[in-house]
Amino acid sequence: MGVSCSYNVMAPVTPPKAVEQVSILHLNSYQRLTIPTSRTNSTISVASSECRHIPIVLLSTNLHRSYISGQIIATKYASLGTAKFVRAAQKDRIVESARWWKQGFQGGSFDVPITSLPQPDVSIIISDVRNSTSNNTLNVQTCVTAEAIDPAPGDIASGDWLGRFAPPVTKRLNQLLPGAGLNDNDTINLMSLCGFDTAARNGSASPWCGAFDQSVWRNNEYYYDLEKYYSKSYGSPYARSQGAGWVNELLSRLTNTPVEDYTTTNSTLDSNPATFPIGSSAPRIFADFSSDNNIAMILSALGILRDAKPLPPSGPIPSTSTQQFVVSKLVPFAGSTVVEKLSCPALPAKEYVRIIINDAVIPLTGLTPCGKQGATEGLCALDKFVESQAYAKAGGNWTTCLA
Repeated sequence: MGVSCSYNVMAPVTPPKAVEQVSILHLNSYQRLTIPTSRTNSTISVASSECRHIPIVLLSTNLHRSYISGQIIATKYASLGTAKFVRAAQKDRIVESARWWKQGFQGGSFDVPITSLPQPDVSIIISDVRNSTSNNTLNVQTCVTAEAIDPAPGDIASGDWLGRFAPPVTKRLNQLLPGAGLNDNDTINLMSLCGFDTAARNGSASPWCGAFDQSVWRNNEYYYDLEKYYSKSYGSPYARSQGAGWVNELLSRLTNTPVEDYTTTNSTLDSNPATFPIGSSAPRIFADFSSDNNIAMILSALGILRDAKPLPPSGPIPSTSTQQFVVSKLVPFAGSTVVEKLSCPALPAKEYVRIIINDAVIPLTGLTPCGKQGATEGLCALDKFVESQAYAKAGGNWTTCLA
């Protein structure tokens, strides 16, 4: 179901007792959806030509995921104490997701009005890129070169794929619904109803999900993979640059040293212990809330889950066993990336880093300094992990964003 697939909250896995710190990158729990105002009695309920925007409102099932996620983190990492530091990009849906997460973490009730929810410790202002004066690692809009590209490379790549797989699907829908006059863009938008409607039904599968066969759904998933890959990940010449600032903030937390970055970090906030705490007195649980686009850029800046070859816009679709960049696995609703700092007391004592995305330990195959242990166990010695992030440390090629 592509990016409409919500993160399926699993029972917490007991972490190693050696966990010293966690940095969580959490996705907001909902998005805007355009749906029909009326439906027909046909086999497949399809939009009339007149559509409206649903107000941006958290579906109860998705806000509950953020709340439960906070509870799970509090339980899973109870050894780290109750202190936590929560940041959010200052956008309503992102801040609200952070507030529900914090409520769950603190053990508060779910049955409360939003006005009584705790606020993030820091909400970073989102600026208009055309008049941007402030940096924000949780919503990067200061790469003027990337923002100026129109149409976006991801739209071109996904549009190419849409033109290859959607026409027979659109034709079938129009045969079932004489007079509907649907086009390929309508088809891809209608398919998104599967995920949104399922969420609205509190997890009960929407009839829309059965309106298309598995091969069509695989094509649909690849459409969204291409869209993100070429605009917000390895297929973009600017995406990694835009994610480098958060990586340097992560390195600061892991090493308890001041942030060194000249890309997207807000130096005013990051130099103030009240808005970016580090050191022995800082919390050991950090949670940053952002959007799917921003998180995709950060993951690419980290250098993980990189496909051996660029995803081909004209196909064929890579094998499911080899394709690394899959949007529905990386940035689903309420999904999370957790970076654990671990210690091993056995001699020689060492500190390690492990990355977990939506409850799956990620092999660090693309991080050469992490060696065989990184590739097979997902464990990387802290000093080697810092070494593996040379791209971000060297400035993330940020000058290309200002050209």
